[in-house]
Amino acid sequence: MTEDHVTDPETGNVLDLGFDAYAVPRLPMIPEIDALAVGIPDPIANNLGVKGVGEPPIIPTPAAIANAVANAIGVRITDLPITPMKVLRALGRIE
Repeated sequence: MTEDHVTDPETGNVLDLGFDAYAVPRLPMIPEIDALAVGIPDPIANNLGVKGVGEPPIIPTPAAIANAVANAIGVRITDLPITPMKVLRALGRIE
């Protein structure tokens, strides 16, 4: 939700300032996670009986946040990240 890759549409040059400019989540920003191992295979999930644990929380989160923003401001922003500048543009406050 915070990373954005920007290129010049005319030249194709990368305009990003690199990873130093990204607000990549760092350890102090991430809540403590208690991982629990369940020793019972799930034969319905797949032939190994295993399920992924990393993907489920990251797939719906951006959509949920985008829906919350759309509900709050009354305008849908369709590309990520949702920045203050994009919100102001969507509201017609700036061009």
